[in-house]
Formats: sequence, structure tokens, C-alpha cells
Amino acid sequence: MPILACEPDLFHPGGKLIQKLAGYTNHATLSPNGKWIVSDIIYQSDPVKVLLYETGKLEPHAEPAVFPPGDLVWKRYCHVNPLFSRDGRRVYFPRFHNGTMQGVVVDISNIIGAD
Repeated sequence: MPILACEPDLFHPGGKLIQKLAGYTNHATLSPNGKWIVSDIIYQSDPVKVLLYETGKLEPHAEPAVFPPGDLVWKRYCHVNPLFSRDGRRVYFPRFHNGTMQGVVVDISNIIGAD
């Protein structure tokens, strides 16, 4: 199976590249202040990882969450699709665990500092 991923980039409406935002991601989301990008790992990976990038950096700054097994995510269609809280200090995502869908909240304030 091919690996599906993208590099989130910021383009001018005319098509000119303005800035590379992060490395290879899947379901990337920009923080409210624009300083961070949260993403899940490349499609079909095991274990499943939530990655935190500093905007403009191609390597992840941190892995706020890692959980196995990927088959529960990919075969049960529980994709991580992480999102930031309104203040950008927490990351939310679903996860399938012990036969049920669960909402997960990860406090990243100690990772991002006083942004």
C-alpha cells in the first residue's frame, strides 16, 4: 500500500510558495497563534503518533501522544485528526481503546512554553 502524506505549505493565491510549514504530515492543523502545527503520523503507520511541529521546521518538535496498534485506527476508521484548543495549549483527538471510541486531551503547555 502506498504511503499517503503531504508537506503543508503556504502558497500565495497566484501559486507562489510563501513558506514551508512543516515536514511530512497527515491531517495537519495550525495553532491559533500560528506558531505550531499538530498532525498525526503518515497514513498507515504503527504505532500511531501525534506530532507537534514548530511552524517552518521540517522535523517534529515533540510527540505529544503515541499509541498502538495502528490497525485499530486504520481498520476501524478512527483517524486521529488532532486539533488545537482555542488557546493553543491543548490538543484534542479521538482514539479507539478497549472497544470504545474515546476523546483524548493532551496538555502541551509544558512543550510549547509561554506562547
